[in-house]
Amino acid sequence: MALLFRNKVIIYTIVSQVFLLSSISIVVGILLTYGTALILPDEMPFSLDTKLVVVYALLLLVVSILSSLISVRKITKIDPLQAIGRME
Repeated sequence: MALLFRNKVIIYTIVSQVFLLSSISIVVGILLTYGTALILPDEMPFSLDTKLVVVYALLLLVVSILSSLISVRKITKIDPLQAIGRME
């Protein structure tokens, strides 16, 4: 039972950290993109479709979370004693 509880904590911790970091990164990226669009001269052809930006942001968030699940799967299979370097 303790092992199952520990795995749930590991899964929750890693997925929540990836979600938080990805969300912050996506917001910063969107803000920088729109900030750059404001700085560009009017003669430069540059257009941002808000719907497309939102779709790509959500897609990036989903891919990030799914990728974290691959890491979680590998981490939960490792023996804790082997992970800290103790071989008995």
